[in-house]
Amino acid sequence: MPSIKRVWNGWRDRYLARHLPATTIVDLKQHQLFVFPTPLGATWLALVLLCYLLGTNYQNNLVLLLAYWLLSVWIVCIVLAFKNLHRLQLQSAVQIEGFANELHAWPIELSRPAIALYARIEGSELLARADGKQINLQLAASRRGVYELPRLKIWSDYPLGLIRCWTYPKLSGQQWVYPVPALMPGFLTSPANAADSCDTVDGIRDYRAGDPIQRLDWGRLARQQMLVVKTFAADQHTSVQRLEATHCQESIASHFAAIVMQAQQTQQYLELKLPHVQLNADNSPSQYRAILRALASW
Repeated sequence: MPSIKRVWNGWRDRYLARHLPATTIVDLKQHQLFVFPTPLGATWLALVLLCYLLGTNYQNNLVLLLAYWLLSVWIVCIVLAFKNLHRLQLQSAVQIEGFANELHAWPIELSRPAIALYARIEGSELLARADGKQINLQLAASRRGVYELPRLKIWSDYPLGLIRCWTYPKLSGQQWVYPVPALMPGFLTSPANAADSCDTVDGIRDYRAGDPIQRLDWGRLARQQMLVVKTFAADQHTSVQRLEATHCQESIASHFAAIVMQAQQTQQYLELKLPHVQLNADNSPSQYRAILRALASW
């Protein structure tokens, strides 16, 4: 038979998926917040009850006044703890990326500063405290792949630690975990083409940040106000490196990731050919990212 903890977790997950679904911007409303006394708050309430019983039993108005004052402070803490999180908006980047066996930065923007606000990822013990209008969390991943952003737990014991207000928001997005870059001895990649190089103009393409200014097509810029660069046949033949594999293997994925990291430094053209994806030769930042994501989902 399933344990009580497993049944409780299953019921809680279904409840949260129904009432707190994943969204790009989380707006914490009343039905999404939970408020309950902390152990200190429960002790405080017991003290209120004790003072009230002593005051009524011995007909001591000062003790009764103390009980009423303690109770009013306890009630005010409920209101302040709720207002600290109510209508607070959370937003983060839709795509989080990094390599396996590393911590990936996950900044979460807040619509306004919240006092004594803490957050952690469900199932993790790493805590993060809100710094102004931002929470900086750390995502861990041991295996490459594409994962949904996990559900969070956000809470605050403001102002006196008597009442805790918390919630379990889920931000929609993906975590891309790339293979660990590691060159594999003996595994060689070959140029995409063996044709002789030439310096003839092969075509044009849109300008990308980092392109040499000497390759700008100034005539087209003057005539059509289009910022494009010239491509040469040499770009398509002599400096293209093909990454090709027919079967999935972790060491091969790590080898290709290491080649991508080296190509980023030299702006080398890369071409990818895998069973599930093919990418033509290019040396743009988007090409390198596309190759890494193809390796992550391989």
